[in-house]
Parts: sequence; C-alpha cells; structure tokens
Amino acid sequence: MKKKKEGFEETWFIFPTPLSHSILRRRADDAMLAVGLKYITIYGFRHSHASLLINGNMNIKLKSSRLGHSDVPETLNTYTHMFPDQRTVCVNYLDSIIKNNEKTGHKLDIDSTKHKKNAL
Repeated sequence: MKKKKEGFEETWFIFPTPLSHSILRRRADDAMLAVGLKYITIYGFRHSHASLLINGNMNIKLKSSRLGHSDVPETLNTYTHMFPDQRTVCVNYLDSIIKNNEKTGHKLDIDSTKHKKNAL
C-alpha cells in the first residue's frame, strides 16, 4: 500500500482514469464557458488556489502541504510576491506598537547586542 497524504492514498484518482493535458484543458474550457468565467490556464487554477489559501487565515504549514511543497520556505518564496500590500500592513502594525509605547511612556528595549548575547 502506498503512503497516505492528507488522508488519501497516492493511487486514488479524482477521475477513473488518468486524463491527458488536452482532455483536462478542454473540460476546463467547457466548464468556464458554461458558467461565464474568463479563460484561465490550468496553472492559473493552481495559482488562484494558492492565493485563496494564502489570503485565508490558516496555518502556513497546512497551506504548504496542500500545495505539495516540500517545506514552508518554498511556499513563501513562491507566493509572497502576490501580496505587496502586506508590507504596508506590517509597517502599520509596527508603527502602531511604537506609537502606543510612546503614548504610555513605555520604552521598547530593542538593543540588538543584548539579544545576541542572550542567544549565545
């Protein structure tokens, strides 16, 4: 018996027989035309799936596994370019921490040499 991944065996198929790329492409084209969707490549389906997962609030390890990546860095290196607005979210978040500390009179202790010494 082959190893199970995500609860499925490698020998299980969605379709009863393996499909050629041209048959899969034709069926996808027919389905998109039937529901009025614009043309998208098979790779585009995968990329859309990945972007929906990344936008979802779930564990990155789960996302990486669903996409069949060998590790999380592969997923991050492949798809993070799709979300440049996240840089702004990150900067705004850090800025709010600094402003909140200034309002409350707390000082952030971010002396990098201190952290390096403690890490050793």
